[in-house]
Amino acid sequence: MAGRLYRYSRNVLAVVGLFSILAAGAYLAVNSFFSGWGEKTVLKTATSPDSSAKATLYQIDVGAAGATRTYVALSNPQVDGTKKGNVVLTLTNLQKDASQIGLAWEANRLLVISYPGGGQVEYAVSKIRGITIELVAD
Repeated sequence: MAGRLYRYSRNVLAVVGLFSILAAGAYLAVNSFFSGWGEKTVLKTATSPDSSAKATLYQIDVGAAGATRTYVALSNPQVDGTKKGNVVLTLTNLQKDASQIGLAWEANRLLVISYPGGGQVEYAVSKIRGITIELVAD
């Protein structure tokens, strides 16, 4: 009886271990696939007057796989905003005009983002972490 119980528990643990290895492998494969998707270009950064936050303007071009998107992310000034920032604005239709986007800190907690009129807002946040974000279409 004890031998049979041991054999069943050993088989159950082997199956659980196998599923764990497969799940970890799938997670790593999917993560590496999507993190390498597209070319990321940082266009500019702007730090708040009190140096408590940083706005990072960057663009990801995935070629024929999708539209080129332009992002503005807020982060701690010491980290890479493209990896650890909170995206507050996503724009499309700005492949050539993305460098004309303006990042202006009007106050410690007020970021004004100006963008060309041809840009299409896909996602926008008006307030995050106590910082107000205003959008201005030129």
